[in-house]
Amino acid sequence: MKFAGNIGFEVYKETKPGVWEPVIEEKPYKGTLEQELRRLYSGEDRNKDINIDNRIKIVADPYANLNYSTMKFAEHMGVLWEVKTVDVREYPHMYIYLGGVYNGPRGKAPETAGDA
Repeated sequence: MKFAGNIGFEVYKETKPGVWEPVIEEKPYKGTLEQELRRLYSGEDRNKDINIDNRIKIVADPYANLNYSTMKFAEHMGVLWEVKTVDVREYPHMYIYLGGVYNGPRGKAPETAGDA
């Protein structure tokens, strides 16, 4: 299955002279959805937040290669999902493992990769 969506990176930028603050930058990426799983709960955990165990494979551009440790979310199925793990052992391919729904801040979204 194909993947096309924004990936959010939390980077520090100088907002005022001498003041550095975290800012979310979103970049569009295309790739493949290599693993699509939904984590099911039983018992008392039944009403917890939705979690997925999806894996997305992208080809890393220089920005992703330099900033993979700051990835916060990936947009998939119209939802922002937390990035749990990023595997960079097969450079230039990058495997991004998703978890729960991301509820943090987001930056100004560029045009999505699917619109190009």
